[in-house]
Amino acid sequence: MKFGAVVVGGGKGERLGSEIPKCLVKVGNLPLIALASWAFNQVEAIESIVLVVPPGYESKIKSTVKELDLKKVTDVVEGGTERPDSVLAGLNAMPADVDHVLIHDGARPMVSVELISKTIEALAGKHAVTVATPVTDTLHQLEDNHTAKGPDRDSLVAVQTPQGFNRMMLNRAFSIARTRKLVTTDEVTLVRDVMGIHSEIVPGESENVKITHPKDLETFAAQLKKRVQKMEKSYSVSTAPSKSLSWGVRIGEGYDVHRLTPNRDLILGGVKIPYNKGLLGHSDADVLTHAICDALLGAAALGDIGVHFPDDSYIFKDISSLKLLSQVCTILLGAGYRPVNIDSTLIMEKPRVADYLYSMRKNIAKELKLDVSNVSVKATTTEGLGFAGMGEGIASKAIVLIGKI
Repeated sequence: MKFGAVVVGGGKGERLGSEIPKCLVKVGNLPLIALASWAFNQVEAIESIVLVVPPGYESKIKSTVKELDLKKVTDVVEGGTERPDSVLAGLNAMPADVDHVLIHDGARPMVSVELISKTIEALAGKHAVTVATPVTDTLHQLEDNHTAKGPDRDSLVAVQTPQGFNRMMLNRAFSIARTRKLVTTDEVTLVRDVMGIHSEIVPGESENVKITHPKDLETFAAQLKKRVQKMEKSYSVSTAPSKSLSWGVRIGEGYDVHRLTPNRDLILGGVKIPYNKGLLGHSDADVLTHAICDALLGAAALGDIGVHFPDDSYIFKDISSLKLLSQVCTILLGAGYRPVNIDSTLIMEKPRVADYLYSMRKNIAKELKLDVSNVSVKATTTEGLGFAGMGEGIASKAIVLIGKI
C-alpha cells in the first residue's frame, strides 16, 4: 500500500474576513496551507503530497515549499470553484502508484503527526476512515427562530480531517457524483451518499481545529506559534515569529506615494474627498491606509504590502484599501500581535482635508479594532516644494505601535 495526501486550500476566506484566500493567510511568514502540510511531510508512510491552491498562487506556494524543504510535496496545483473540483485536481496530480489517499483541509494547520499516522493505520484494509470528535454541546434544530427538538448528542460526532480513502473507490464516487450533479461538503459524505460506504472513526484531537473566523487566529495564537517554531527547529529556517515574538512591544514605520491623475476618485483613509483628481494605483490607491499597512507589517517583520497584496493580482484590482488594512490586522493576530497605536501624516498641497480627518480616523480605528483615540491622522504641506507641493502626487507616512496578544 502506498499513501499520499491531498491538502486542499481552495476556500475564499470570506468568514475569516480575508481578501486573500484563507489558505494563504499567514502566521508569522508562513501561509496556513504550509503549516497544514508540514505534519504530512514528517510521516514516514506518506510518499507524496499534493497542495491545491487558488488560481494564480501556485508559484508563491512552490517557493514556500522549497524554502521549508517539504520534499514530499510533489506538486502544487490550481483548485476549482467547488471543493470536489479541488480535491479531484489534487487526486489527478498524485503519482499513479499511490493507491490510498488522505484528504486534509488546508485551514487545519495544527494537525499532528500522530493523528495522521493513526489515520493511515486505520485505513489499512478499509475503504474509508475519518477523524472525528464527540459532540459535547446540546444541539437543537431551528424552526422560525425558535429551538425545536434536537438529536441525541451521544449519537453524533464532529467530523474533522484528514479523511482517508481507497483511491480507486474515491475516484469512482466522484465520477458518479458528477453524473448526478451532486456536490458534497466533504468526501466522507460523498462515498456514503454515492457508494453506500460508511467511514470508520479515528478519534480526533481538540487542537485539530479549522481556522474559520478572525477570532480563531487570536484564540489559537499560542498553538499556531508553537507549530511555526516546530517547523523552524525541524528545518532550521528563519521565519519571523521565533525571534520577533520574544518582544512584547514593537514599532513600525511606513511610507507610501501615489501620483495624482484625472478621472479617479480621491480616497484617503477610506473617505472619498471631493477633488478633480484622484490617486493612481492598482487598488483604490489610498496612500494613507497603505502607509499604515506597511508600518504594521514592518513592526512584526512580516514583509510589506506588496508581498501580501501584489499589484499584478486581479483579486486586488480597485479593492478598498480599508479591506487590505483589515486583512493586515488578521495577519498580525496570526503572528501573535495586535495594533496598539497609530500616528500618521498626509503630505499634500491640495485639496484641504482638515474636515475629513476625523472620519479617516474612525475608518482606520474600526478596521484595526481600536478606539479612535488611538489613531492619529494629520495633514501637512511642503510649502509648494517637490512633487507634493506641485500637486503631482500625495505622500503619507505612519508610525505604529504593536503589542503581543
